[in-house]
Amino acid sequence: MNYRVVLREALHRQLGDHLLSGLRRGGLQEEACLALWRRGDGFNRYTGILADIVLPEDGDRDLHGNVTVHGGYLNRVLDRALKAQAGVAVLHSHPGPGWQALSGMDDDTERNIVSPFVRETGLPLLGLTMGSDGVWSARFWQETGLGQIAPAHCTDVRRVGPRRTRADCAPGAHPPYARRPSLVRTVDSWGIDAQARLARTHVCVVGAGSVGSIVLECLARTGFEQITVIDPDLVEDRNLDRLIYADRHCLGLPKADVVAAHLRRIATARSPVVRPVPLSIRTERAYRLAADADLIVCCVDNAEAREVLNHLAYANCLPLIDGGVLVESRDRLLSAKWRVHLVGPDMQCLRCRGQYTSGDARDERMGIRRHGRYINDDAGDERRIAVGFLDGSLQIRGHVLRRTQVIGDIEG
Repeated sequence: MNYRVVLREALHRQLGDHLLSGLRRGGLQEEACLALWRRGDGFNRYTGILADIVLPEDGDRDLHGNVTVHGGYLNRVLDRALKAQAGVAVLHSHPGPGWQALSGMDDDTERNIVSPFVRETGLPLLGLTMGSDGVWSARFWQETGLGQIAPAHCTDVRRVGPRRTRADCAPGAHPPYARRPSLVRTVDSWGIDAQARLARTHVCVVGAGSVGSIVLECLARTGFEQITVIDPDLVEDRNLDRLIYADRHCLGLPKADVVAAHLRRIATARSPVVRPVPLSIRTERAYRLAADADLIVCCVDNAEAREVLNHLAYANCLPLIDGGVLVESRDRLLSAKWRVHLVGPDMQCLRCRGQYTSGDARDERMGIRRHGRYINDDAGDERRIAVGFLDGSLQIRGHVLRRTQVIGDIEG
């Protein structure tokens, strides 16, 4: 099991203002505070999502170079955690930069307050340290049996904002990235550090149709090492004019399995991991597997799936890229426009952007509204349905590269 912590960029800045206040004044005074956290929905990765900060009030702690937190503050936060059915996080600063190993004093401090929080909340105690440069380190304290307490150290702490995602990684969590002949021109374009960040970003693509197939092709050839593809459909004859990974020998096979086999053949990463999930995103297993990712790409053509992904992104503090091409036709092509939207924490959601309505999603669940039609060809019906073309797919690829800090910022 891998462990990680995720928080919003705005929350990170707020915590930095408090935890680094003494260090920024030129002294060596550390700071501390408590917060609430909740567990993410991931299937294979244990994620703590930092939620509400509870800043100390007068008399809640003593500052003497280190910090001593008083029992009344701990009890007040524990009460809030129990009401919110959340876990408790202990956060403090350290005068050194970078990812921090636990000092003996910090280890003793966190270890001594673990038991009541674990016993009362049923969740581990989350400990986080912010270095003087704003870099986080984190661990989950839990009971291992026979009354023993031990930390499970996180591989990374992710800060998700409107423009980018920043990952603070534990030393040794990822092997050094080595140049590969198949990626020479790619690495020369943006450098080996950017390529290393890109390679270790786990991307989940939901929908392996026309847009999804091109996006997946680009990701595999660009060197992403972990790709999950979710699609419940089978390859049909009417798909063959748009699926670049399928031919007539694939008819009747799950799209997810067919595209996964294709991606493994063409991938340029050293050890690519491609996970096919031939299930609807509406199923619990597919939903939780998607929540394991660092970035989700939505390439679906219906309101119900968009509603699920919209919820997943905000519930799990994940960036979501949604895209496709709008085609309007009545006996002939009237218009075709690509569209790509970036949503997630501190950004407008898909529903707010008008990309689906709850009524449409409800009607699809009830079977009242048809979905899955790529081109609107009903006489008198001028609604525009998302379909896939190259322009939209390349725009999505550009957003993925920006989220992984490979190329410059974008506006949310």
